[in-house]
Amino acid sequence: MAASTRFAPPSSRRRVVLAAASLVLLVGLPSSAAPLRANPEPAPPGPAPIQAGPAATTYRLGTFNMAGGNPKYGTAGDEAADDFVRTVKDRRPAFVSIQEGCQDWTERLDSRLPGYTAVFDPVVPEVGTPAKCWHDSAFGNALLYRDDLGFTPEAGGGHDLGSPAGREQREILCVRSQARRLAVCSIHMSSGSAPELQEARRMEAAEAKRLLATTYRGYQKFLMGDINTTPDAAPTDSFYHRDYGDGAAGEFKEADSPCGNHMNNWTVPCRAGEATFGLKKIDYLFVPPSATVNWSETEHSDYSDHDSLWAEIVLRDRAG
Repeated sequence: MAASTRFAPPSSRRRVVLAAASLVLLVGLPSSAAPLRANPEPAPPGPAPIQAGPAATTYRLGTFNMAGGNPKYGTAGDEAADDFVRTVKDRRPAFVSIQEGCQDWTERLDSRLPGYTAVFDPVVPEVGTPAKCWHDSAFGNALLYRDDLGFTPEAGGGHDLGSPAGREQREILCVRSQARRLAVCSIHMSSGSAPELQEARRMEAAEAKRLLATTYRGYQKFLMGDINTTPDAAPTDSFYHRDYGDGAAGEFKEADSPCGNHMNNWTVPCRAGEATFGLKKIDYLFVPPSATVNWSETEHSDYSDHDSLWAEIVLRDRAG
C-alpha cells in the first residue's frame, strides 16, 4: 500500500471487513480554464456570479463509478486505474469521488498522483463477507483530494445509510478541512428497480441528509456520487435545494443542472442533467447553493458503464 493511502475511520455500525468502493476528488484551478456553460433563456434572475479572488476560490471537481474492474469494460489489470490517473493529471481537480472502486486501484492513484492523498473505505455486505472487485482486491469507497486543501481522514469517515438487510450496505464517506470549513462526501446508494429498493434509496437519502445536517453542520458541503436514480425521483428530494421545487427539500445546487446557477426555469426542467449511465443521469455533483457553477460536462471511459462527471465552481472562502 502506498504510504499516504489511508483507511477511513469506521462508523460504529460497520463490521471490520472489506467491501464496496466510492472515490471523491476536488481541486482548485484558475477560473479561466474552461468556458462558461450557457443557461437556458429566458431565465429568472439568479445569484450574482462569484469571481475568484482573495475571498473566493475556484474548484474543479468530479465523480466516477469505476465498475469494479468488470471485464466487460477492460482487463483485470491496472489499465483502468492508469487511465484515470491520466484523466486526473489532465483535469487537475481538487477532489474526485469514485464509486465501485478497488483498493489496489486507490493505492495506485495515490502513488502515481503526487500532491494527492487517497482514503479508501470498504463497504460491507450484510452477511459480513468481504466484497471483492472482479480481480483480487477489496471493493469499496474512496476519496482522492489535494494535499494542500487541509483535509484529514480522521476528521470524517464512513457512515452507514441503513440499507436493507441481506443486501450490500451502502454508505456515505466524508473528509473535512477545518482550515477551509469544507466537507467533501462520496455517496453510493442501492441499485435496482423493485419497489422495495426504490424505498431503500429514499430511506438512504434521508439518512444521508440527516448526517450532513448534524455531523457536518457548519461546513460548506459537497455530496458527489452514484445515487442510482434519476433527478425526478423521490430520493433526490433529500438533496436538491427546495428552490428546485417538485418536492425538493435538500440544501444543494446540482452542478450539472441544465439551468446552471438557476434553480428554477419555466422553459426546461432544472432537476435534470447529462446522461451518465446509458441514457440516464444517475450520478451527481451536489455543491453549496452559494457556489457559482462555471461549467459541467461528462467524459466517456472505456473502462466503465458510467461516464465520469466534472464541473468547475467558484466558492467564497470561509475561515476555519
